[in-house]
Amino acid sequence: MKNFIVIIFVLSLNAWSQNQHEPQHWEKLTSPQATIIFKKGQEQDAQKIANTIQYIQENNNASIGNHQQPIDIILRGNTVESNGFVTLSPFRSEFYNTAPQSFNSLGTTNWISTLAIHEYRHVQQYLNHKKGLTKALHYIFGDSGWGAGSILAVPDWYFEGDAVVMETALTKSGRGRLPKFSSLQRAISKSGTIYTYQKTRNGSYKDITPNHYVTGYQMLNFYRNHFDASKLDDIAGKAAAFKFPFYGFSQQLKKETQLTTTDMYHAALTENKMKWKKQRNLLGVSDYNRISKKNNRATLYAFPQIDERGNIITLKTTFDEISTFYKINSKGEETKITTSVINIDPYFSYQNNKLVYSGIQYHPRYNYTNYNNLYIYDIITKKRKQLTHKKRYFSPSFNNDASKIIAIENDQNISKIVVLNSRNGNTITQLKVSGHASRPQFIAEEVYAYLLHNDHQLAIFKIDQDGNKTQLSPWTNHSIDHIRVDQDFIYYSASFNGIENIYQTPVDGSQIINQITNVAVGAYQPITKHDNIYFVEQTKNGNKISFSKISPIPFKIKEPIEMDWNNNKTVVFENGYMLKKIKHTNFNTSAYTSSFKNLKLHDWSYRLDDEIISTKATATNLLNDFSLSNELSFYPNEINSSGIGFSASYKKWFPTLNLGIDYTRRNFNKSLEDQFGILHEGNIAYNLFSVSPSLTIPLAQVKGNYVNNMYFNLGFKYYEKSTSTFTFRETKQETEVKNTSLHYGLCTMSIDASSIRRKAKQHISSHGGISTKLEYNRTMFGAINKYYFNTLNYIFLPGFIKSHNCFMSFAYRQIDQGKDRVNLNLNTDNFSYARGFIINPSLAAQKISINYQFPIVYPDFGVLGVSYFKRIRANLFTDFSTITDLQNNKSRQNSVGIEVIFDNTFFNIRQAEVGIGYRGSYLLTNDIGSTNHRKYVHGIFISTALF
Repeated sequence: MKNFIVIIFVLSLNAWSQNQHEPQHWEKLTSPQATIIFKKGQEQDAQKIANTIQYIQENNNASIGNHQQPIDIILRGNTVESNGFVTLSPFRSEFYNTAPQSFNSLGTTNWISTLAIHEYRHVQQYLNHKKGLTKALHYIFGDSGWGAGSILAVPDWYFEGDAVVMETALTKSGRGRLPKFSSLQRAISKSGTIYTYQKTRNGSYKDITPNHYVTGYQMLNFYRNHFDASKLDDIAGKAAAFKFPFYGFSQQLKKETQLTTTDMYHAALTENKMKWKKQRNLLGVSDYNRISKKNNRATLYAFPQIDERGNIITLKTTFDEISTFYKINSKGEETKITTSVINIDPYFSYQNNKLVYSGIQYHPRYNYTNYNNLYIYDIITKKRKQLTHKKRYFSPSFNNDASKIIAIENDQNISKIVVLNSRNGNTITQLKVSGHASRPQFIAEEVYAYLLHNDHQLAIFKIDQDGNKTQLSPWTNHSIDHIRVDQDFIYYSASFNGIENIYQTPVDGSQIINQITNVAVGAYQPITKHDNIYFVEQTKNGNKISFSKISPIPFKIKEPIEMDWNNNKTVVFENGYMLKKIKHTNFNTSAYTSSFKNLKLHDWSYRLDDEIISTKATATNLLNDFSLSNELSFYPNEINSSGIGFSASYKKWFPTLNLGIDYTRRNFNKSLEDQFGILHEGNIAYNLFSVSPSLTIPLAQVKGNYVNNMYFNLGFKYYEKSTSTFTFRETKQETEVKNTSLHYGLCTMSIDASSIRRKAKQHISSHGGISTKLEYNRTMFGAINKYYFNTLNYIFLPGFIKSHNCFMSFAYRQIDQGKDRVNLNLNTDNFSYARGFIINPSLAAQKISINYQFPIVYPDFGVLGVSYFKRIRANLFTDFSTITDLQNNKSRQNSVGIEVIFDNTFFNIRQAEVGIGYRGSYLLTNDIGSTNHRKYVHGIFISTALF
């Protein structure tokens, strides 16, 4: 008993990755439309969200429907990412409240207001799609059924495009008005290329395709300009109800407009192509010389800068290579410098053979707490140094001699301009600004330029070390980004003429604006040298680095809401700009303290087969730090057998505490032989009980280009089986069956660790890294003494070509069955045996595998919207293994072969990408499980790419 209590306290580590927040003081705001959980100090944001969604629900449901239900919203204040989502299982929304540094992709509307408008539209969508079969699926399976019905019935472009429509209609900015948002579509259109509807929906491994946000906005804006927006809810709602079992959304759309989804996609493209061409003609756009090499492969260049010899230093990303710094000479020849790191913003600065850039870092246990630290790379010594730790710095830039770095510190959504010593990261100057600051630059050693975002507008300012500010450009709802200082001028990209171009503003405070470029699609990230300006220009295949002589032309800003050439009817239908119409209500707030309150029953699942019928229900609280599940089981082929199980998980502390309890009563027909060898018919009955306390510590970290995970698992399970009783069928007499009771204590341990390099898009598996999984289970006391050991290890390496890769694995398994009277399986046999051989139970096994993977072709071909062929790849393999069977006989299982895998998406759902493969194995040794001594074995299998 003493050992039992000790192990209860040791418990077990059952590691499954889970984003969690640090323990902190939470508060709760309650309004008719939402319960908002926020960190203390964020009440102003919570009130703004509550009032915004209250206004939207009351005034903007004509195109979505009137169904409403309070939504739980969690504000994540310890992150550096700019994101938000609405999800099911359980139904909730989360806002990451750090505003982005770049404004040309999301607009100038306040970040919290943008989140509230966009994400609450998703709430309205889900609520109004809960009809017909989708509603029935919700009743049957809970939130997971609700989500499955919505996703299968309504295309992803509708969800995101509709939310972008609302951003645009209800503000003076919004992505629908941003030229950067549609720049890829405009570049593809200008080139004369037309991608199929299926390719646009499913994506591609060889071409850059517009995402579902852009595609959805263009299609829905076309619909609103030509048809009745009040019918959109009817179309999506009837599709979610599965009024038409196949192609429901397309059929409903055709019923309303005479156009299928494919027809509308092409109609929107055709109309926009004409509008974009007209726009280019009116602006009299120009072509510019390029420095980067022309190629037909997807290539993205970012933030070009000039070194001391006139070479371009840039960050380059391709589909077969992760983000890498390159040097480009005047002939366009490229020389690799070094790879970048995992980051949320690729912005960097070059000076004096040094690069400075930021990289994301996570709290190893609580991944909802993360940081953005600065790195310096010395091109001469080829060494990278992490300059800061546990900081939230953005947009770093050197001064002229690289002795200082200016950056934005954004902590809890409070912006500061900081100047750091580039040798040690110590703070030299710190200036707090009112509003959200971005992209700081040195004008002089103690004078700095920066972008300021305030009250849904942008302007360029300068500030000295004493805090004296001067406004350099007028306030505007246009996007401005990527400011660079050269002598007496600031150069930057902006959307002033309806296409993103490069502009110039003097640093004297005169607020004069001069236009420098007049490109056809989009110009970004300027840098100047002498009388030339260099910039990134959008193309069909990504972008190129272009240059031109600096020839300033005076320019007067016209606000985007006044040049609304694309979405007039959308704005009118939704009653236009809303942010000044919102009436402020001060909703009640209170402390949110208990993890056990607000448990929501959100999912229930079933198992139905000949042997067992079971149902499982799961409940989770609002912060996802406590969950509970309950399972009921019945055995239909037995007389009176049933079971009940409970599991709970408490994730608030550094270790996650878990507990599982199971009780089963078995009673089934069976024949029993007595001491005289006579068989008697009757039924056997006994009870099974187990309790499994455990604890979990999942650890995860990002370091450079590697994602590191480690899970350590140590656990205990107490198992007890009662003495069986036998009831004679004829006499109904009951008797105990000797030696049928069983109890034992089982200790379990596992380690799951990996360090995996990030992949480029075309990489099948990582080009660098290791992973290991180790399991060890052993009985500690009771009727038996046995153990189980299993390990699986991978090494990932690059291949001979950038898109190829190699990985090797080593696996080992050992079971000690002992001499006990009970044959106990301590673990399921999940060993990965040599491919091509018949799998037989084993006491021991070991295997070494070598695999070489490579793509064959990227078909980009679909069949009736059911399946889309994105990639065909191959894997050459060889397996060498030794197996010890249950009779202690050893045999070798060696094979070589090839796998050809079709990577397909299904039902136009990008996330539903599955590899369906053909495997041919040539056996180098005889298969002891086969009687015909076959040498070539083939079959079909399901594949996913490792890491």
